Amino acid sequence: MSRKGENIRKRKDGRWEGRYRNGCKADGTYRYSSVYGRTYTEVKNKLVFTKHESACFRSNPFVEKRLCEVLVIWLAANQIKIKRSTATKYSYMIERHINPQLGAKKLSSLSAPLINNFLFDKLQNGRLDGNGGLSASYVKTIAIIISSALEFAANEGFCQPIRGEIIKPITCQKEIQILSVSAQQLLEQAALEGINETKAGIYIALHTGIRIGELCALSWDDVDFDAQLIHIRNTVSRIRADMALSTGTRLVIDTPKTKAAVRDIPISQALLSVLECMKQKSVSSYVISNQVEFVSTRTFDYRYKKVLRDLGIPKLNFHSLRHTFATRCIEVGMDVKSLSQILGHSSVAITMNTYVHPSMEIIRVQLQKLSSLCG
Repeated sequence: MSRKGENIRKRKDGRWEGRYRNGCKADGTYRYSSVYGRTYTEVKNKLVFTKHESACFRSNPFVEKRLCEVLVIWLAANQIKIKRSTATKYSYMIERHINPQLGAKKLSSLSAPLINNFLFDKLQNGRLDGNGGLSASYVKTIAIIISSALEFAANEGFCQPIRGEIIKPITCQKEIQILSVSAQQLLEQAALEGINETKAGIYIALHTGIRIGELCALSWDDVDFDAQLIHIRNTVSRIRADMALSTGTRLVIDTPKTKAAVRDIPISQALLSVLECMKQKSVSSYVISNQVEFVSTRTFDYRYKKVLRDLGIPKLNFHSLRHTFATRCIEVGMDVKSLSQILGHSSVAITMNTYVHPSMEIIRVQLQKLSSLCG
């Protein structure tokens, strides 16, 4: 039986058809081919065989490869090393930003200056809507894709290593924004007065620091009321419907990106009361959903921002709730190692450098202590 994402379909004439990427056209866009059969199983087996056979061009020394062809092989070779959501992001960048300008070029024609000029142009005019350039972090990822693919090509014997350095843009850490104490109190009070799935989600985030994808994937099976623990085991990720074809994306329940992100978070008494209330009236297996399926991150983010608007709180992205939680934990004296474990960071340094920022209140208190010592 055909499964979503395989790109196998039953035709009106009764035959089954399977589509796959088969190299690139002269303009750098992908070329697609099809295999046919009388049954789903026959077509699926043909696809596996055809994709395997098409890989033979990798070892053909008489055919010079183009960048778009190498990118297909490189991405396929890295499928087992990266998460599906990361592969989806890379595939989008390749199709929308790299291939249109560089995909059709033969590897021998590529040089560090050419690639660096391409990256600089992306910084200046890279947006697809024509409104300026891409962010430094986005272009840096594009540079990493190209560099990694060319290194892979050299190791596979497709070309000589690129001479010179492919310059990756310098990225600056974005200014972290958190809720003021008064705004946080207003938000929590509003959640308690008219609790629903959205307000419960906001309250959970403020008391655990979990990410929006983890929140949307949180099921009642992950909430241990007896041990008073929340088990973070899943997250919502966006992946390509079929990594072999440009067939759009879909949301799935996936595992977190790192081992450290799989963790247990203690439930405070205040949060326990909210969860018990929500459990009693829940119609879903997911904590913040009012339907059978999980709520998408985009939908929940929209609902969250509407709550802020209704309360007159300045617009902040959902991740600010995570920053707010981390900052409040530091303010009450929680040790950084414990906080790092709760947040699911792979190292304490990430917690210190990225998420924990002293508030003006803390700075004022510390300076007052210094004044007292000197006085």
